[in-house]
Amino acid sequence: MTVNVALQKIHQAMAAKGVRQIDLSRETGIPQATLSRSLNMPSRLTKTHRAICKFLCIEIDDAPNLDARSQLVHALTDTWDGSEAHAKALLSLLQAASKLTVTGARELRTHSDVAWRQASTFQPRNSP
Repeated sequence: MTVNVALQKIHQAMAAKGVRQIDLSRETGIPQATLSRSLNMPSRLTKTHRAICKFLCIEIDDAPNLDARSQLVHALTDTWDGSEAHAKALLSLLQAASKLTVTGARELRTHSDVAWRQASTFQPRNSP
């Protein structure tokens, strides 16, 4: 769903339910300034829009039907706060993660010594 379609649905639902931005802020815990920016000056669909849609019972989650690349882009879009500093931080994380590779799985015993869970082990890739 595009940000414009989401905004249209959000504004329609808010009008139909008599919900104001201040009401959304109180009920969702999203700062009013963030709501105002998200509803009046959006550049992309964000986690704020998704939280508003969830509160207003608007279905927008199309992620399960996406391929791996699209899911990655979707996850980055939801995670990134839009700032240059946050973009650089996310880039650093991705670059650091590129040095890791999944080498297999092993069983790990939990602290209770009764339950077992499976976890992947990560090790640095061999540099070329």
